Amino acid sequence: MLTAGVEAEQILDEQLVAINEGVCVAHTLEVDRTSWLAFALYPFPDAVDNASQGGIFKLKDAFLRKRLTDHQIAVAYHYLTRTDHDVVGGLGMATYGGKVNTVAPDATASVQRESILTMSCSTAWQDPQDEVRSLAWVRQFYRDLFLTPVACPCPAGLVTAP
Repeated sequence: MLTAGVEAEQILDEQLVAINEGVCVAHTLEVDRTSWLAFALYPFPDAVDNASQGGIFKLKDAFLRKRLTDHQIAVAYHYLTRTDHDVVGGLGMATYGGKVNTVAPDATASVQRESILTMSCSTAWQDPQDEVRSLAWVRQFYRDLFLTPVACPCPAGLVTAP
C-alpha cells in the first residue's frame, strides 16, 4: 500500500522494476485505489470474501532488522511459484525505517523501532475443507523462511547456503 499521493504509482513502478531486475519471471501489475481505512477494515478482498460469506485468512508476521538472505529469497521464490498444490497464499511486505525508527523503542507501544521491514506469510480460504492444507502451507512457509535453516527445496542454481 502506498500513501505517497500523486507520485505513488511512479514510485511503485520504479520499485517493481528494481525488484524484478534479473529475476526473469513474468509478472503482472494490478493497482487498486482505496483509502487507508477501507484497506485496514477489509485488507484482502480478492483472497477472502466478506465475513458473511465465511472467508477466513491467516497471517504470520515477522519484523526484519536486515535484508533477507539469499537463502530466504530462494525459499520465498519456491513457495510463491509452487504448482504442486492449490492454496491461496502470499507474501506481504511493508517498509519500516526512516522517521519511524527515530522514536525510542520504549517511547511507545511499538517497540520494533529497529526494523527495516515487516513481512507476512498469508493464506486464505472459504471452504472449511481447505483449512488444514492452507494452514499447513502458511506455517511451513514461515518456518522455512524464518525458523529452520534447512536446505531449500528450490530449483538448482537458486539456492545459496544459509
